[in-house]
Amino acid sequence: MSHKKEEKTTREIWTEKARNTLIGFTITDVMYSKDEDWYAQAPFILMKKPRMGAKPEQKVMMPMRDDEGNDGGALYIKNLTTKEDETLPVIWER
Repeated sequence: MSHKKEEKTTREIWTEKARNTLIGFTITDVMYSKDEDWYAQAPFILMKKPRMGAKPEQKVMMPMRDDEGNDGGALYIKNLTTKEDETLPVIWER
């Protein structure tokens, strides 16, 4: 009897990557980009995660229009408690 290992789906692979990347971080600040090369400036989410015996790990997360990092993207937020929707918009500047 052969036991073939099931391959993970693309969704499963990226879900695992996202979890490993984000879980355990705390949002410490939110600010909008000031990058003058971008017409569409996105909100930046600053995050921090404690590490034993070392400085905390810090990351910045921001929505983008595409995988190549062109322009910012809006950030949709769903409050699962109140069922209210919010959007942090893109700020367009020229």
